[in-house]
Amino acid sequence: MKNLILFLLIIISSTCYCQLSEKSGLVYNDAGELYTGICTEYYETGSPKISMEFKNGIKDGQVLVYFEDGSPSKKYEYCQTKLNGEFIEWNRMGEIIGIARYLNGQKHGKWKIYDIHGDLTYEILYENGNKVNAYSIKKDL
Repeated sequence: MKNLILFLLIIISSTCYCQLSEKSGLVYNDAGELYTGICTEYYETGSPKISMEFKNGIKDGQVLVYFEDGSPSKKYEYCQTKLNGEFIEWNRMGEIIGIARYLNGQKHGKWKIYDIHGDLTYEILYENGNKVNAYSIKKDL
């Protein structure tokens, strides 16, 4: 019975664990202060939908996005509101379908794209937001 009540409370309450508001590009908590912490939004089923870190009211830290079954969909990071570092995307079967890299909000480094079987199909090299090279990877028949 306790689990049923908890489940109903989760569904009835807001789908976001934390109550935040955005004004002029900054995120505030319900006390009107710049928010620092992790905010998690949930599907109606109660499983996490997205979890995002904030520091002093801005996106700064890891972001995790989930499929409704709770398995990971995407993982990436912000550094002072700009994408920075590795960006990974999975399909619903749990296989990586893309690995990308960002530096100060720009595409930078080697990007790898995989097919539905998890086989590497493309590699693209970026430098400071500009495509330097792209390779199509062919599988042996």
